[in-house]
Amino acid sequence: MAMLNTSHPFGLIPSLILSAGLGAICVLIQLRMWWWLLAVVVILAVVIYLAVPRKDWNAGLESSRLPLDIQGSWKDNLIFLLPFPFIAFSGIIYQALPAALAIAVTFFGVAGALFIALRSAHSRSHKETTALVSQALADTSPTEATAERLDVAAEHRTILEALLAVGAVDGIRVRVWKLADITGLSAEQVKEETTELYRAGLVGVSTFDSGDDITRHLVDLSKIGVRVTEEAGLIKV
Repeated sequence: MAMLNTSHPFGLIPSLILSAGLGAICVLIQLRMWWWLLAVVVILAVVIYLAVPRKDWNAGLESSRLPLDIQGSWKDNLIFLLPFPFIAFSGIIYQALPAALAIAVTFFGVAGALFIALRSAHSRSHKETTALVSQALADTSPTEATAERLDVAAEHRTILEALLAVGAVDGIRVRVWKLADITGLSAEQVKEETTELYRAGLVGVSTFDSGDDITRHLVDLSKIGVRVTEEAGLIKV
């Protein structure tokens, strides 16, 4: 498998930093340590800025699907409410518990709850990709993985791996500039390879809002493309 330059703005380390920072902010607010609060906010902003590459804030993804097609129930988003009881009742916590214990409960409660929420959101994208891949396999037949398509897939393996890595499957589409960034290829090379994959029916390509800018072309792995990669054993799906 090719080495792809993929990352996420709320991967493990950024999630830890943001969670700990918010926990510290809540503690300092309760202690009314305003100058320390300002210092923590500034430091947190600088650390997040340095820890997360600018390119990772833009996933380069667009969806032609309805949100519920891939995001599941609205209940999935309730996990982001986990930190709020610790924030809302922090005053009561400080009145009911000794100072040291109250600080610990507030910090670890807020930080832990936010960390769980961020990691859940991060893992959900992988679950969504898995669901789309499973549906594509259910909707296609092994006979669609012809010898010609298998040859094309083998020739352009890196692009196919990149599409799956970012979740650009069956209606979830990624910009050419993002594919170029994570594969290390030029936009022109990505365009050439995706054109060949498109001709074989392995990917979809949209130029709807791109004009003459090839870097803004949108690409997604088609259902047949998923079937071919699975049959070829190029990618574990």
